[in-house]
Amino acid sequence: MRVPSLRWRRCAERVAAGAVLVAIAFVPIVAVAQSIEAEIGNQFLEASNAAGAGQQEGELEFVVARIIRASLSLLGIIMVALLVYGGYLWMTAMGNEEQITKAKQIIRNAIIGIAIVLSAYAISVFVIRKLLQSASSVGTPLG
Repeated sequence: MRVPSLRWRRCAERVAAGAVLVAIAFVPIVAVAQSIEAEIGNQFLEASNAAGAGQQEGELEFVVARIIRASLSLLGIIMVALLVYGGYLWMTAMGNEEQITKAKQIIRNAIIGIAIVLSAYAISVFVIRKLLQSASSVGTPLG
């Protein structure tokens, strides 16, 4: 039986440690995203009721919120898959510098993609909140 070299063991330990850190970093984001999603749905419902659409219960707003949620979830899944693929390429490179460079580039691009997706989500939440605040203050004397 062949014993793995120390280099492979260290590389495997680093990848495992990185996977644990990524999991620890993204679990709170998922929890926050779910609470923000519920809050946005409630805000859509309140704004539609304030605008006199109590019977419709904000169908269009919920459809838009679901589309945004689904598209951002899909993009997040794609980015995680790219991270796993980049890690796999790196682990199987066996010292091939071209493959290691390609794997690093894929991982870097996936991290940048995750940052862009999270930024887009934050911007959309901010814009929706401001729109709902302005829509609910239309009927007030100072609005």
